[in-house]
Amino acid sequence: MNNKKLLQTSALVLLAALGTSYSQAEVVNGPDLPNQNSGWTDTGLQITALQDATLDSFVFQTDGYNDTIELTLTDGTVLDAIPFTGDGGTKESSTITAGWDLTAGTTYNLISVNDENSYWNGFSFPVSDDDLTVDGGYGNGEIQPAYWFHFNDLTTGAAVPEPTTLALAGLGGAALLFRRRK
Repeated sequence: MNNKKLLQTSALVLLAALGTSYSQAEVVNGPDLPNQNSGWTDTGLQITALQDATLDSFVFQTDGYNDTIELTLTDGTVLDAIPFTGDGGTKESSTITAGWDLTAGTTYNLISVNDENSYWNGFSFPVSDDDLTVDGGYGNGEIQPAYWFHFNDLTTGAAVPEPTTLALAGLGGAALLFRRRK
């Protein structure tokens, strides 16, 4: 193979790598949530990232009232929030797309702030996939080790290298091949 053809092939491989996601989705399923709850504030789940990952989506089960879904640190710092518009007092499940980056070793609270909106069931923790562990339910400002609230089918993907990292790796590989051919 001549050098020109080698460089063209390397460029095509690099472009393909830049457009390809190598992340494989993982899903943490929780129990069915049949019980309506009222009066508990900030109900949800406490999760810990086992590796750098993205919380791509989750199912949010509610009593249908407008709400805000927050991703917070354990000290209460709000990292991101998604407004939720409910249909007003009817039990519903909605798939929410989040796209939130999680950092390995960090513990987060995934919560609903409306105290009239909570659904729950009893559960034993922890439960994990390759990307995160659900440590327990969260409500009234503390971990709730026997209750699973609101959120199901937490779908994650391992963090994908930055395009510049992939580009540098591709160019480095092309340079090595080119040098080898000489």
